Amino acid sequence: MIRKIRISCTVLVALLCAACEQPPPPPPPPPVRVSAFLSCAAQGIDYVTDPVNAGKTFVSKKVSFLAPGFDPQLTGSNYHSPQCNNPVSGRYLSTLSDAFTIAAPSFKEHLCGLTCVFVNENPCHDPQHCTPDDVTDNSWGFREQPSQSTAAGRYIATSKLLWKGTTPPDALDTYESAVLNRLLKWKGSNKPKHGHAIPDNGPDMTVLAALAHELGHVRWFDVNVPSPGGSYDFTYLMTCADGTGFFANSWQFTNTSFLEVPNRWRQFGDRPDVSHVEHKTDPKLSDIFQAIDNDDERTLGGFNNTLHSPSQPWPSLFGSFTPDEDFVETYRLWVLEGALLQSFPLTIPFGQGNGPSTQNIALDVISHNKPELERKINCVANAPYR
Repeated sequence: MIRKIRISCTVLVALLCAACEQPPPPPPPPPVRVSAFLSCAAQGIDYVTDPVNAGKTFVSKKVSFLAPGFDPQLTGSNYHSPQCNNPVSGRYLSTLSDAFTIAAPSFKEHLCGLTCVFVNENPCHDPQHCTPDDVTDNSWGFREQPSQSTAAGRYIATSKLLWKGTTPPDALDTYESAVLNRLLKWKGSNKPKHGHAIPDNGPDMTVLAALAHELGHVRWFDVNVPSPGGSYDFTYLMTCADGTGFFANSWQFTNTSFLEVPNRWRQFGDRPDVSHVEHKTDPKLSDIFQAIDNDDERTLGGFNNTLHSPSQPWPSLFGSFTPDEDFVETYRLWVLEGALLQSFPLTIPFGQGNGPSTQNIALDVISHNKPELERKINCVANAPYR
């Protein structure tokens, strides 16, 4: 009995001493995470039971003109979040509504999850001579960092110049051909050219493609930088749902730091350091860039033909430039095929020897002739969202 009392006292003393100790400090608050976005339905955008009016409702609630001068790269006191308070109307309303209407439900939800979609009113660099460069340079997608706003707003903008004054946007083949030839810096008159997209080559598809590309940049950071302003985490893209990884058969890199976007902002046509990140298969980026810089159109034609062929993993020439543009352009292709894109041929001068060739990535994907790109599309489509 005495022995039992001594044990009980020892336990009691230990408990009393533990109670006298200072409690451990509370754990730090978790980092800000973009983990849930408002659904379309939660914002009164009902594309399920009211598909006819949902596009106009989306535009009225989520799209705004953006006055000239906003710079999404500013930080600190120089930066102020853009305001979604200047609704669009007329041809902007109708084309954007049509683009929303033809989008698949998954992309509709991604659009609704944005803080705002802007029509950027920045003017042409030379008001007397507007070019496709003015459209791409005034279009962007970004997510705010803590140095800008703790709200972590998610925005995309497409240029007002896409509408070319009083006319609708260009058809998809014209728009995408202009983007391609800006990347190639093709100076000859015999340029690579897209044929009509099937079944829809209209301005609604052009606007959808433009929105999808810019939202792809936002999604890149949603997926790979879970905490705005935090560290990169490529866990998902290194494995995807199938365990293979997004980059596995497309890119070779010395370490994942070379997958990161320098300064977290990608300018149109930026090139990576090819000594650290390169294509896994020919044609290599170093050779493509050399042909572009040398205006070697015959060599470039062969490279372009190969890049678009069924054996290659690229969603577009643009997507072959950097790992993040690969993700963005794969996302764009997923969105367009969700809008029932079946065929989008590209005629390539000097594609085979001295003769032209025709390649069709969209048709190859739905025909299951590009299994690696199809796998990458599935990876992007299943990337974490909520």
